[in-house]
Amino acid sequence: MANINLVTDRENARMLGTGTTVLLVAFFVVILIYGGLIFYGNKLGTDLTTAKEEYAAKFNIFAIGDSKKVLDFQSRLTISNELLATERDNGKDLENIESVMIDGVYLDSYVYDESTKSIKIDCFADSYETVAKQILSFKGDDYFSTVLAGETKIDTRRKMINFPVVLTIK
Repeated sequence: MANINLVTDRENARMLGTGTTVLLVAFFVVILIYGGLIFYGNKLGTDLTTAKEEYAAKFNIFAIGDSKKVLDFQSRLTISNELLATERDNGKDLENIESVMIDGVYLDSYVYDESTKSIKIDCFADSYETVAKQILSFKGDDYFSTVLAGETKIDTRRKMINFPVVLTIK
């Protein structure tokens, strides 16, 4: 009795099992993703071609017309930088004059002479002692090579002593 089959119902054999169905679904998903990537790659290729054409067109416009403007601007910028480098720095001169000024002395005018590289200033002080100290202070500074004091005058309106000084810059 070993060869007896006790099964009363015969199982229908399925052609596609659960595992085969999952594999087929995964295969179709992979095919769809691959098709999408091919489509996206073609789109990127056309976008790249369009961008290259736009770049070439703008570069040609720049090379033909706008480059002259840019080069002209650059040459003007270079010339202006050279001129600024050779121009006298009055701020530095005033800083040096300010650093050697003593209390009680006031400036009235400032004139720079390019040919002699000298500064003529009119100063006011309340006493001759202050005038002498101020001239000594100018002479003691290394920024000025020569210091020439002019004729002193008494300004009756301000009640102060006016003395011009000519400072030659090293």
